[in-house]
Amino acid sequence: MRRFILLVVLCGEARFLMAACTASGEAWPWNRFLHSVCFNSAVHKNVFLSPDKAKRIEVEEGKGFSLIVNGRTMAWPNYGKYVVLPIEFSWSPNSDAFFVNDGEGSGMNSVLHVFRLQDSGVGEEPNFNKLVAAAFRKDVGCSATAADPIVRGIGWSKDGAQILAFAQATVSNSCGTQGTFRGVILNLKTGSIERLDSEADARRVLHVLLPYNMR
Repeated sequence: MRRFILLVVLCGEARFLMAACTASGEAWPWNRFLHSVCFNSAVHKNVFLSPDKAKRIEVEEGKGFSLIVNGRTMAWPNYGKYVVLPIEFSWSPNSDAFFVNDGEGSGMNSVLHVFRLQDSGVGEEPNFNKLVAAAFRKDVGCSATAADPIVRGIGWSKDGAQILAFAQATVSNSCGTQGTFRGVILNLKTGSIERLDSEADARRVLHVLLPYNMR
């Protein structure tokens, strides 16, 4: 219970440190890669402009996600029909891919979805979330009945070929000790995990991108 209260306090502190909700989402002061989708009485749509300025993701309250490339709305089947917050978003440096952290409505979980732009629309990459969860479970050595860890993208390599992420044991029915985490580097070209780092190595490699309480 004490650990749960601490986690809630830390999550609240992180939220307090977030910037104000704007039409371009809610920026993360310590992480330039991430923006949270946000709505309030004045903001009902977020627009995330790609680094090359030619593309944008629009997230509209009650309507979901859409991708516009050079003024044309692209096909995005079976995703973004509705929006349940919290959701975090990040474009790749090359503007050819992006990821979404889906908090599944609670904020106590996170599921990573990775998308790549195709000629006529958007395609979801291999199930990185499943790959990372399996690698975490094996590394930690938890029972089959324990909950999968949360998986959260937090950044990109300079060339956009890798996604930087972490996996962390959940509060309830955790895989390993609550709060245990591993750093992860995902390779988009091979659709595989390039590195799975211990907590110590993750703090060193991912340091400034991690939430404050994980550094």
